[in-house]
Amino acid sequence: MDIRSQSLSASTFQSSATPELTVELTKYLHQQLTPIASDSLTIEVAEDNHKQLVYGHSPSAINQPICSFPIMYQRRQVGALNLFRRQVIKSLSQEHLHQISKAVAFLIQRNSTHHRCDKQLGRTLPLIGFSDAIFQLDSQIERAASARYPVIVQGESGCEKLNVACAVHFNDPSRQGAFIELDCQLFQNDVASFLSRFQDSVRRARAGSLLLSHIDQLPYSAQLQLADMMTDCSDDHDACGLRDVRVMVSTSQSLSQLTRDGRFSAALFTRLDFLTLVVPPLRDRPNDLAEIIERMIEQHKLFDDQYVEPIAKHFLCKYQWPGNYSELEKTLVQLLTFSKQNPVSIDDLNALTPHILGAPTPTEPSSFQSNQHRKLELQLQCVQLLHREDYEAFAHLHPGLAKALKYIGEQWQQDLSLTNVASNAFVSPSHLSYLFKKNLERSFKQILTELRIEKAKSKIEANPHIRITDLCLDVGFGDLSHFEKVFRRYTNETPREYKKRFHL
Repeated sequence: MDIRSQSLSASTFQSSATPELTVELTKYLHQQLTPIASDSLTIEVAEDNHKQLVYGHSPSAINQPICSFPIMYQRRQVGALNLFRRQVIKSLSQEHLHQISKAVAFLIQRNSTHHRCDKQLGRTLPLIGFSDAIFQLDSQIERAASARYPVIVQGESGCEKLNVACAVHFNDPSRQGAFIELDCQLFQNDVASFLSRFQDSVRRARAGSLLLSHIDQLPYSAQLQLADMMTDCSDDHDACGLRDVRVMVSTSQSLSQLTRDGRFSAALFTRLDFLTLVVPPLRDRPNDLAEIIERMIEQHKLFDDQYVEPIAKHFLCKYQWPGNYSELEKTLVQLLTFSKQNPVSIDDLNALTPHILGAPTPTEPSSFQSNQHRKLELQLQCVQLLHREDYEAFAHLHPGLAKALKYIGEQWQQDLSLTNVASNAFVSPSHLSYLFKKNLERSFKQILTELRIEKAKSKIEANPHIRITDLCLDVGFGDLSHFEKVFRRYTNETPREYKKRFHL
């Protein structure tokens, strides 16, 4: 189906675009493009002989695109990226457009895999993030899924190896059968039971995929018999029925190194060593951590408005996570379950997971750490404190800075400058600028702008029908385009998109 040759119409447009996909596309595109560029494109996905708009304006509100860039996956067009402004087209190189369309293809396929996993396996096993490392893994999955050869999924303990294997299975164009997992570490002392379960799993995975997880934990004697069975299947009679099954294995160690060390069967390795996918550890994906944490909180929170405060989230993002995805998930489950308050705070981390803070014990935090945590907490929550008019929280600061913050909190709608704020705080502008940077690591202008955006969000929540032009003036912005640009920078949404959240 060539999406580029068809225009949207009422008969082909479907309004039930997957919300999760639209959110992911919005986050990614707002990172990659200017507000003008991201506002002047749409993304369509081909599904069931229809085109589904998953990003951009409603078809009734736009003209025909000037050009469309195909979104390709496994040499098949799965959608189109439509551009509507000539100046935007001129500003984007073909290489950049190809990079964006490829990343969008990966996000579309991740969303599809996510829903198939949930439907067929009863669990969600997503790959999350927009880092180069995770997109490179997406690219390897795309290619491996197209080939019917054994796949080795290698990664440190706790990495998303099962998620990757599922992605390979569900992105196989010829997939028909089930995805079956057989955990080899459950049979370390019972080779006969393993072989019996293996044969049963092969039967259940006919025309599908069989994952032998933790293959590096399988006893050597079982490895030899498994190699023999796979060898038999290469004959015409296909004794064990593996010919119609894609075999995948997962391992926390390099099978080639284990084979060289004599700890893994060379015969079995020869049968498996076709395609290897390496899952990057979380320490190599620091830019993905915030998004992964948000998704985990959404999945495991105990009630709708439970969340983790910014200071605590900061430390979760800075931790190295030697146990990777599994350790992070278990930690968040523990924090969300045993926290005595909402939001989950720095005190909960100190009590339940002190190693993340670097604290010696839950009952012996150093005064230095306490002061550092307090300072970082103030930096992260300064704007929220101003928004709530909680000026007492600034009482411990330099008197001039405390006065300046209170003045900003009371006069935020006015045309403020560093000079008049400093005058009302009885300090020089240069010294006040120094105090802002030293204590809050932000300039006066940044704090004022962030406060105005928070006020704008509150006004929208209180009155979703407020006109954007009125809102712009109400919160102290004189230029509408500047307001929209700044609002998007801090929220990843335009004011209009934010308003839609609260329309009944």
